[in-house]
Amino acid sequence: LIPVPRLALDGMLFEIEATAYTA
Repeated sequence: LIPVPRLALDGMLFEIEATAYTA
């Protein structure tokens, strides 16, 4: 159950970082 939320959080952080770099 732990790896699933971690992957979700990692994905969110990745999207946030990508958005920050794009902006």
